[in-house]
Amino acid sequence: MKHSTKTLVDLLRAAGSLDDPIMEAAFREVPREHFLPKLTPEEVYVDQAIVTKSTPSGIAVSSSSQPSMMLQMLKQLQLGPGHNVLEIGTGTGYNAAIMKHIVGPTGKVTTIEIDADIAQQAERNLQKAHALDVKVVNNDGAQGYAPRAAYDRIICTAGIWDVPKIWINQLKSRGILVTPIQMGGAQVSAAFHLGEDGTLFSEQNLPCR
Repeated sequence: MKHSTKTLVDLLRAAGSLDDPIMEAAFREVPREHFLPKLTPEEVYVDQAIVTKSTPSGIAVSSSSQPSMMLQMLKQLQLGPGHNVLEIGTGTGYNAAIMKHIVGPTGKVTTIEIDADIAQQAERNLQKAHALDVKVVNNDGAQGYAPRAAYDRIICTAGIWDVPKIWINQLKSRGILVTPIQMGGAQVSAAFHLGEDGTLFSEQNLPCR
């Protein structure tokens, strides 16, 4: 059997993870293989996280997230056409390309990566996938990216212990910020909604790692 975007979509639908036609179209149209060029299609089109960079001692420092986890967080993000979205943690660029497909030509995707080598590879991957409108910024994601603020949505793909104040300042009123965060000794994916008074509140906290 030839492994392709259809293989991955079928896996996600069978697991009950993929039930939104807009997201299904994005996962069908954006080939994950462009973002994992050193792997075979059989290795790429699985519902698994794939480590893409490790330290000399073998500690993983970057990966392509598990597609079902990407879906979970994108559902929490409530992303739609025309949105201006900031991603903290570019990785391979796959998630940014999926989001660009969802926000469409009138939307904007800015993604920040602290590792220069990873950021450069992500740019090459995005070019192969024809996601040319995604802006990759090589910088510390804790600072956000003021030049393209304010954002309708912010998504962080790295675990944090607290939400930087600067992210809140760059989020539009009634915007949504999705991030893995340590809460009570466990990590959850929280979907924070920004109130008019500047406070964050999340009532949907889903298990993640």
